[in-house]
Amino acid sequence: MSAEIEIDDALYSRQRYVLGDGAMQKMARSSVLLVGMDGLGIEIAKNIVLAGVKRLSIQDWNVAASYIDLSSQFFLTSEDVRSNRNRAEVVRPKLADLNPYVTVDFLTAPFTLESDIGYLKDYQCVILVDADITLQLRVNYFCRNQTEQIKVLYSKI
Repeated sequence: MSAEIEIDDALYSRQRYVLGDGAMQKMARSSVLLVGMDGLGIEIAKNIVLAGVKRLSIQDWNVAASYIDLSSQFFLTSEDVRSNRNRAEVVRPKLADLNPYVTVDFLTAPFTLESDIGYLKDYQCVILVDADITLQLRVNYFCRNQTEQIKVLYSKI
């Protein structure tokens, strides 16, 4: 096991008390990929960043921010919609500001059935928001067949 990571008690004291040092150490070493940055996706991303994982990568379905997103995606603005940028690209700096201990990056490649998903090996957990069942099955099969299984979560409203 690698060296112990120092956990900031000023930021994580309650969480550390509830989860314990072992769980906090594991989270502080974990990399998570979240695909889908709609209203549910941004809420999940916010909670992951505040929990204190090592790294959160966000990826969207190659969707530019739209006016419909403004009703549920609390980090988007009208200016973001007018700029026609990918939702993951727009919210990355805002998520990064929530916790200086977490590295937040975004991936610009579309996530489709035809995508090369070999890069999922870089993560301990993959979360798909509003994914098609066929894509869910493909990702599930890939992640479960790794030497060290990757946790897979799906959510949909």
